[in-house]
Amino acid sequence: MKQRVLAWLRRRWLYLLIVAAFIVLVVLRFADIKLLAQTLVRGRWPFILAAVGLQLLYYLLLGLLYRFAFAVVEVESTLRELLPVVFASVFVSTLTPSGGIGGAALFVDDAARHGQSPAKAAEGVLLVSAAQNLALVPVLAWGLAYLAVRGALQTYMVVGSTLFLLIVLTLTGALILGRWRRGWLCGLLALMQRIINQVARRIRRPDILPESWAEANANEYCEAATAIVTRPRPVAYTMAMALAHTAANLATLAVIFAAYSQPVPAAAVVAGYALSVVFAVLSVLPFDAGLMQGVMAVVYTGLGVPTATAIAIVLVFGGLNAYLPLLVGFFLLREVRAFGGGPRG
Repeated sequence: MKQRVLAWLRRRWLYLLIVAAFIVLVVLRFADIKLLAQTLVRGRWPFILAAVGLQLLYYLLLGLLYRFAFAVVEVESTLRELLPVVFASVFVSTLTPSGGIGGAALFVDDAARHGQSPAKAAEGVLLVSAAQNLALVPVLAWGLAYLAVRGALQTYMVVGSTLFLLIVLTLTGALILGRWRRGWLCGLLALMQRIINQVARRIRRPDILPESWAEANANEYCEAATAIVTRPRPVAYTMAMALAHTAANLATLAVIFAAYSQPVPAAAVVAGYALSVVFAVLSVLPFDAGLMQGVMAVVYTGLGVPTATAIAIVLVFGGLNAYLPLLVGFFLLREVRAFGGGPRG
């Protein structure tokens, strides 16, 4: 009996650790959860339920996005296999201060445990990130144009959007260099590695990036770029799914406006959403829903939405974004192989 218990603990220790972290998070954020519940009660329930449904659709589309991205890099997967990993990755990214790396690593680990190439899975995760960022670009352009017309465009919005676009261009440029100028890409990554490690040494910290970082990342970008060029149809499906994934989040936000009886132009919804995502991407803080909600509230109040209503809307939207996947992910953790889940049939 004792040996069986020990064997079970060896298989499940990471799962138990994550569950403990989840309990701690709930305790620490109990006041926020209580405020969210109180705000939800004040909304019109048909629209609140529609928003919940749209958020579930949002994560279903995220699963399909990974499915198509993995098809581009020839990693076999099914939506049934990927959905538990999608929710678990959000769960892990929320609970661990890894800037999303922990959640991404879960996809790579699950693919490896399912007999697929971890290197190709990493390329697929990279492609998902690139597709998500590219899908936001037209949405951001629409939002900024609307704010400019309304005279509500602020300097920090322009600066933040510019930095975000530089990130998108860097990712896209790295893929282009990986396809046609691998030597240039290796040199650029090596330069970045030296600069980052030199900064770390100046503040008396050990090297952040290992010696193999530049070469490994160059290989990853090269493989992903080759897959993109040679498989245009799956790439098109991936981009279409990234746009649909973004549209589901926008639809959720629009429905929440209706839940609190606040009429607003579609372009205004887009502007607040796009800028909130931009600053969430730029933030280095883990689980930084506060920054996302703060930017969104500032944009909406600047466009004439009453402060109390704007706060309620962004609180509900941020709460659904943060806590719904946490709740679902908690129950799906045991389906993921990294946490002791068994083979999926």
